[in-house]
Amino acid sequence: RRTRCTVEYGKWHDPYTGQTFTLASDVDFDHNVPIAHAHNHGGTNWSSYRKQLFAKDYQNLLPVLDITPISLNVAKHLTNGRRVIPPTTVLMFKSGRISKISMSYFTQPLSN
Repeated sequence: RRTRCTVEYGKWHDPYTGQTFTLASDVDFDHNVPIAHAHNHGGTNWSSYRKQLFAKDYQNLLPVLDITPISLNVAKHLTNGRRVIPPTTVLMFKSGRISKISMSYFTQPLSN
């Protein structure tokens, strides 16, 4: 028999704002490799199952704070293509993850 588990509390650190938060309802997730980028670089040919794996891959998810009317994560996609640039430490962290994701999902390393 399957039971459902719901996370209500935890401890997350938002690398964009530097804030730490504890309510699960305040969590949004940033994809290290954006779904649209994957789609435009071969993901369009993936099976539905592979697309779902990619979207939910914990190595590709970065928890971010979502307590504003439009979170920073959503806002970065509403700036006519200009992305919100995270602090240098986040960029270094993300670059390592992007390399791992690239090796797992793409036949060639990701580039702009």
